[in-house]
Amino acid sequence: MLFLAVYDNNSVSKAADQLGVNQSTVSYGLDRLRNALNDPLFVKSGRGIVATDRATLLAPVVRSLVEGFDSLTQARAYAPEEDQRQIAVAANVMELLPMLKTLFDRLEKLAPNSQFKFLELGSRDNTKELLDQNIVDVVISVRSPSLPNALNSRMVFRSEIVCFYDADMRGPIESIEDFVLADHATMDFGGTAKSTIDMLLEKESLERQIKFRAPNAFALGKMMKGTKLITSMQKALGGLALRGLSHCAHPLEVPEAIFDLVWHKKNDSSPRNTWLRETIIKSFGAAAGD
Repeated sequence: MLFLAVYDNNSVSKAADQLGVNQSTVSYGLDRLRNALNDPLFVKSGRGIVATDRATLLAPVVRSLVEGFDSLTQARAYAPEEDQRQIAVAANVMELLPMLKTLFDRLEKLAPNSQFKFLELGSRDNTKELLDQNIVDVVISVRSPSLPNALNSRMVFRSEIVCFYDADMRGPIESIEDFVLADHATMDFGGTAKSTIDMLLEKESLERQIKFRAPNAFALGKMMKGTKLITSMQKALGGLALRGLSHCAHPLEVPEAIFDLVWHKKNDSSPRNTWLRETIIKSFGAAAGD
């Protein structure tokens, strides 16, 4: 457990926090492992540490052994009503607020002694770091085209993409040419990946003019009122963050926005994480009327 805590966190101090011990205890245990295996296992890199090749090779073997031991020693199933730990979920909250409210209500009922934290995800590029460092239990995010090997995912929600606009200021989008000539608003989480819209336009050798970038869907909706801006967003947002704006069919053949529940593979067999994932699936299904 000590080895994996250091390996997963790339930090002795974070490993100590995870294990509930002081740093000297982790350092002592790590020194014993180094002597036994005749390898430094972790070396300094900048302000943190990185695993040696030997440690990288050992990690999946040790993880498999620990998970197997845990499955043998679990005398009973996870009991959420007895759990007093924090349950943390990262998502872009304003995009998924109705579903997250349903989830919160269900969690509060099933795990009354726990504390709950919904962390703003921002860019989906943040997913792996949040899960690697055990900052959250799971992430709910727009589907990534290339999920890191250390993570698993399952779809929880999907929504049609439409064009939103202020009907008091302009009419609906009627063609691709109309779409390209319009001034666009979008959300900017600081990620580097190109949006689906921009990639579709590139295929047609077209480009849109983005005039405004907002940090979340609520700010986007408020700032668009009284302007001729348009935005391409999930239709489901029309009843909440983008309330008061009109929407029309999108001129591009944009695939539905698919949101995935993402978790670290190290928690595949965790009874607590498995229960949380199933609870989220049921809550999102109930919120969507499935």
